[in-house]
Amino acid sequence: MANPYSYQAPLDGRAGFYGRASELTRIASRIAAERPQSVSVVGPTRTGKSSLVNYLLDPQAQAEYLEDQTTHVLVRLRLSYHPPATPTGFFERVCQALTYAGVPGMVASPDGYSDVVRQLMGEGRRMIMFLDDF
Repeated sequence: MANPYSYQAPLDGRAGFYGRASELTRIASRIAAERPQSVSVVGPTRTGKSSLVNYLLDPQAQAEYLEDQTTHVLVRLRLSYHPPATPTGFFERVCQALTYAGVPGMVASPDGYSDVVRQLMGEGRRMIMFLDDF
């Protein structure tokens, strides 16, 4: 049997992901709190940080760890792959990630970002942004 803990790439979603219930509960309790908090997951390379993010982006995991996942818009930016060179490039990446998460129409600018955040807040939703590999 092959070692399940020696992957060359991050795990995608729930498949092959085991353990870390304590960490997942702690992260979910902070990002879904009445007053959400930032969470930093820091560690050496190949310790499962990206796999953890992939797991949290899985709808089944969200149902398990977030009390009401319909009030959250989870957005992931992989900043090591083609890192944006300008602020406009960064906001273009945010636009793409929001569109993928089902929130299209953001203008690629700080004001456009603020508008989307205000729109989501008006709908009783929050954006949770995962900045991976930066």
